[in-house]
Amino acid sequence: MGNEPEIVKILREEERCRKIQVKSTSSSEYIRKSDDSLPHSSHDTTMLFEVDRKQFKNLSPENIEEIYRSVFHSFPLAILVLDTQKRIILWNRYTETLLGKTYEELYLQSISTLHSPDEWRYIESTIHQQPCLQYQIETKLQMKNNESLEVAVSHHILKNFEGGNLGFLYIIQNISKQKQAEHQLNSLFDYADDAIYVVDKNGQFLMVNNEFLSELGCPREKVLGKTFHDFHSSEETKVFAQKLTWVFNQGRPLKDISCEDGKWFFRTINPIKESPLSRTNAVLVISKDITESITKEDASKENEKKYRTVFDFFPQMIFLLDTQGKILEVNKQIAAWLGYQPSELVEKNFLSLPFFTKESKKVIKKHFSKKKLNKTISPFEIDLYTKPGEKQIGVVQLQSLRNEQGDILNDLVIISDKTQQKQGEEIKQIKDQALTLTSTPITLISLQGNVTYANNAFLRLWGYSNSKEAIGKTIEQLCEMKIKFMEVMNVLLNT
Repeated sequence: MGNEPEIVKILREEERCRKIQVKSTSSSEYIRKSDDSLPHSSHDTTMLFEVDRKQFKNLSPENIEEIYRSVFHSFPLAILVLDTQKRIILWNRYTETLLGKTYEELYLQSISTLHSPDEWRYIESTIHQQPCLQYQIETKLQMKNNESLEVAVSHHILKNFEGGNLGFLYIIQNISKQKQAEHQLNSLFDYADDAIYVVDKNGQFLMVNNEFLSELGCPREKVLGKTFHDFHSSEETKVFAQKLTWVFNQGRPLKDISCEDGKWFFRTINPIKESPLSRTNAVLVISKDITESITKEDASKENEKKYRTVFDFFPQMIFLLDTQGKILEVNKQIAAWLGYQPSELVEKNFLSLPFFTKESKKVIKKHFSKKKLNKTISPFEIDLYTKPGEKQIGVVQLQSLRNEQGDILNDLVIISDKTQQKQGEEIKQIKDQALTLTSTPITLISLQGNVTYANNAFLRLWGYSNSKEAIGKTIEQLCEMKIKFMEVMNVLLNT
C-alpha cells in the first residue's frame, strides 16, 4: 500500500526499543515490576505489540513482525489505523473487501466518510459521552451504491509508552446477516398467531408480541415493565407464579392448560438460557387460545353421544368394518335380536361370526367381491341363527364409506330382520292356496261393489278363464242376463 506512513515507523521503533529493554533486564523481579509499570490497555487505549514475551522467546524479531502482519491481514474484521486527525493511513485486506474500495479511495480519507453525517454524529456523541466503557457501537456504513450496511464498530486510542497519542484503531464488524436474522425473528415474534411474551423471575414483562397486546387490549408501552399480576387475578397469578418458579428452578419447559375469564389457553413455559448449562435468566411463554377448539370438542362429544344413541337403538343390526373386514363397531340391536353382546364381536373378522351359516358366509363373500369391483350390490337375503339356535332370516345391505379421492375407508353392513315378514308371507301363501283350491265359489267385494278377489271355483261358475277378467268389475257386469245373475245369487245364498 505504498510508502509506510510515519505512524507505522514510530510504532516499529517503539517495539524495537521495548525489545532492547526486555533483553537488558535479567532479574525476573525487575521484569515483573517493569510490566506492572506499563500503561494497561483498555477498550479505547491500545498499546500495539504489547504481548507476553515468553511466548516468543525463541523467535527472531523478523518472525514476530511477520506473525503480526499475517494476523493483521487475515483477521475477518475490517481493521483501520487512523492518524491523530482520524484519517485512514493503514488497513488490512478484508477492509477493501468489505467496503468495496481501492487504495486510492481509502488512503488519507477521513474515517467519517464511511458513514452518513447523522451516523457519524451519533458515533462521536457515543464516544465522547462514555469514553472508557467497553462496548461496540451498532451503526451503518454508507456504501458505494448509496445502500447502507449494518455494522458494529469499536474505537481505540493508540498511545506510546510515554502516553502520547499516536492515532486511532478503528475496527468494523459486518453484522448485516445477524441483523437480518434478528429482524426476521422479531417479525415472527411480533406477528405470530399465538400470544408470546418473555418474563423475568418476578413475572415482569420484558418482551410482548402483537397478539398478546391484542388479548390484553393495551399498547406495548403500557405493558412492558409491568407484571403478570397487573393484568390477571390473584388466583391466576398464584398458579402462574408456581409454574414460573418451577421452570426457573428445574431449567426445563412446562406445558399446561389454563382458563382465564372463561377462555381456555394452552401454554408452554420455556426457559431462556445463555448456554445449555447456564442458569435460566428469563422465561418465554407461548399461549394459544383453544377456547373454540374446546367448544367444538364439547359439541363434538355431544353430537357423538347423540349419534351413538341413534346408532345403538337403530332397528337394524349395523356393523362398521375396516378394509380388512375387522369389526370396529356394532350396535346394541344384535343383543335384542340374536342374543350376542357387542363386546363379544368387536375386533373379530366379520365372516367368522358364529351366527352365519356356511351358505350365508359364501353369499356375503361373493357380494363383497363384487363391491371391490365397484359393482352395484342389491340387498340380499341370508340365513342366520340366534344364540339359542333359532333360525332367522335377514336382508343385508352393503355400503362403502369413501374419502374425497374415492378410496374406501370403511364398510358399513346393515342387516334387517325379515323373519316375521317372511313367516307372514308363507302363511299368506298357504291361505291363498287353500282358498284357490276349495270347491266353494268365493269372492271379495269392496264397499263400492267391485270384485277384489275371486277363487277358481267362482271363476268357473261365471265362465271366466282367469282372475284378471273378473277383478274390478261389479256383480252386475259379471252376468250377461238378469236371470243368470239371480241364479248365481241363489247359489251363493244357499252355499
